[in-house]
Amino acid sequence: MSLGEKITMETTKIFDLKNGYLQMGWECENTQGNLWQTFIESMLIKNGEENAFLATNCRAENIVSEGKIFGGKLADVSVIKGWDKNLIIRAGPGLYHPFRPGQSKTFHCAKFEYGVKVVGNETKIRKWSFDEVYRELQEGILGNDLFWKVKYKYHGDDYEIISSLRYINFSRSASQQKFIQPISGYVLFEDSEIFFIACLAANILPSGKVNAEILKRIPINLFDTKEFIGGLSIRLLRILSIPLKWLFLTDEFADSVKIDATVEFFTYEQRN
Repeated sequence: MSLGEKITMETTKIFDLKNGYLQMGWECENTQGNLWQTFIESMLIKNGEENAFLATNCRAENIVSEGKIFGGKLADVSVIKGWDKNLIIRAGPGLYHPFRPGQSKTFHCAKFEYGVKVVGNETKIRKWSFDEVYRELQEGILGNDLFWKVKYKYHGDDYEIISSLRYINFSRSASQQKFIQPISGYVLFEDSEIFFIACLAANILPSGKVNAEILKRIPINLFDTKEFIGGLSIRLLRILSIPLKWLFLTDEFADSVKIDATVEFFTYEQRN
């Protein structure tokens, strides 16, 4: 079935990312410690049976009634409920110790010991065709309830990424070539049994042809992020920084992976 065909109501069920959420901190030994709740940014399904969930990210913060909430910890933090363990992934140049790279790696991605609770249920969905989505985009009535499921095979395993569609490019009605190109981020991506925070984009045609790409966030030399600026001084600084690469590392969405994907648009049925 291509995305251009009319799709009728089906009884397919998917975990309800619209109304579900994550709660963290329940297994902390300190009963006076902080608990917190977030949206589920995306869900990753592996081989149809293993589920992983990505919590909404935040800046590193202090829980204080007085004093600075945003202190000196310059990091973006995301919690993952994985297949067999929970992880906390941090990103930012302040994480990389110039003389203790092993410590930097541990702090960048570590086991999350405080417990993650997934709250929610599977819910019936309505699948949407390309033509239905395109028509409502053109008429300006699509709203904010659309989700997508992107299926692909990677390193011998079958994966499905599910997330909401908050950003959608689409062609003008007078264009000779109709297209829809959503971008989702953050999403979860697994590569060689390692989780990465990523962005996902796919260009979709009425025929069902899909051009999809994952953009992984990775550690990268600060001067490598200046590639588009160019110039002799940047190239020289990049070379000189090699011996102290841990001092000049940051995190950026810089590793692109092409995937052979299929796409399904859907909305959740209204709750009774």
